[in-house]
Amino acid sequence: MSDCLFPILQPAPDHHPSFAHDPTDRVAEARHPATVPGLKRYYIQTYGCQMNFYDSELVGGILMQAGYAPASSPDDADLILLNTCAVREHAEQRVYGRIGQLKSLKEHRPGLWLGVLGCMSQRIGGEILDRAGHVDLVVGPDSYRRLPELLARLESGEGQQQALDLDNEEDYGSVAAARGPGGLKAWLAVQRGCNYACTYCIVPSVRGRERYRPIPEVVAELERLVAMGTKEATLLGQTINAYRDGPHRFDALLRACNKVRGLERIRYTTSHPLKMRTEIFKAMAECEKVCEFLHLPVQSGSNRILTHMRRGYSREEYQEKIQGARSRIPGLAVATDIIVGYPAETEEDFQATLDLVSAVEFDMVYLFKFSVRPGTPAADFPDDVPPEVKQARLERLIRLAKEISTRKNAAAVGSVQEVLVEGRAEDDPERRLVGRTRTNKPVHFPGDDNLIGQTVGVRISESGPHSLQARETLGNE
Repeated sequence: MSDCLFPILQPAPDHHPSFAHDPTDRVAEARHPATVPGLKRYYIQTYGCQMNFYDSELVGGILMQAGYAPASSPDDADLILLNTCAVREHAEQRVYGRIGQLKSLKEHRPGLWLGVLGCMSQRIGGEILDRAGHVDLVVGPDSYRRLPELLARLESGEGQQQALDLDNEEDYGSVAAARGPGGLKAWLAVQRGCNYACTYCIVPSVRGRERYRPIPEVVAELERLVAMGTKEATLLGQTINAYRDGPHRFDALLRACNKVRGLERIRYTTSHPLKMRTEIFKAMAECEKVCEFLHLPVQSGSNRILTHMRRGYSREEYQEKIQGARSRIPGLAVATDIIVGYPAETEEDFQATLDLVSAVEFDMVYLFKFSVRPGTPAADFPDDVPPEVKQARLERLIRLAKEISTRKNAAAVGSVQEVLVEGRAEDDPERRLVGRTRTNKPVHFPGDDNLIGQTVGVRISESGPHSLQARETLGNE
């Protein structure tokens, strides 16, 4: 598992977060406006992290500029695109399953084009075309601009198309304006790629080197999103705290975004511990719109394993970073990623991870069993921790993380929390409203639909390991 952006939803079978999110396995049907009559229609299904969802919005903008219109379902589309993740094998197998499902639809509709985008395409593009002959094109993350050209070639009968070149200059800044409204909560990519070489991670191979968008460009896009209704923006980057714009670093970007009128909240994800500087913590503390939430992947509590992973820091240095953040940012919630069963992980190594989790007391822990990813350095290491040992360690860590999150959430009972109301909770039998606190914890509470999109105060009445509940709202904050 990489530091591949902040997790989104539903755990996979070999991943059990202490908070109900997952960075690599969410599958989402695109939410499209009504179909425009007379135009060719596209439908995008997105797998993976927030960067993929952002990229799907960019692709939609590119296609609309080329004369396509969004479709409301795959059955209504002339072009179906699967935007994919390559971080874990399970995510790729789900894509192959979906490709198989779409074969019959293509057989009944000869004019339908099927494409595979994203990190999986970048990793094994040619293999997809060989394995699934009904796939018409594969396109990597740096080649989305070429989609109109590739589709024109398909229309002219040139056969399967692929575009898989990595471009260390491409940041899609000039096409960001083609995105539709970001919604109440929007994602905004400010950095792409990764310069690190963690042994388990495929991201540098499929996303290329780091590149950054200039601060004025980011602020302009943010202002446009706010004008269309966005109240909360999440700044995205594979290693976002490595951001720079000439002499300006990530803390300067936070301060610039904090000045955008009409914006209520700023989040960012994800960060590398090596690049987490005191100046960032100061900016978080001093910028009232930046939320008190930090996602800082540690991956292991064992210094031996961290060295083997090429992470570049020790557990002691990591803990110093967390202590520095908490000392400057009152009420800070901290999330992390941890890999269980990395090659050669001993019981002593795993105990060091348990000790770290106990010492830091994370609000949220995203847990993953190690699995080999071809193309990474770790693919050459013996995967020598037996599956049953990985599972047992995972379950022990789940229990510990759950105990800690349960205790920390219980401390919120009786407090008043500021919540941005997102809508009705689909998984709530009572269909209550749901929103998130500034510390990124979901709160379920009763209320009318007119509260949706508003920031309100709620008094916390109950808590659990994964969410909070309230019985009353106290009006707009």
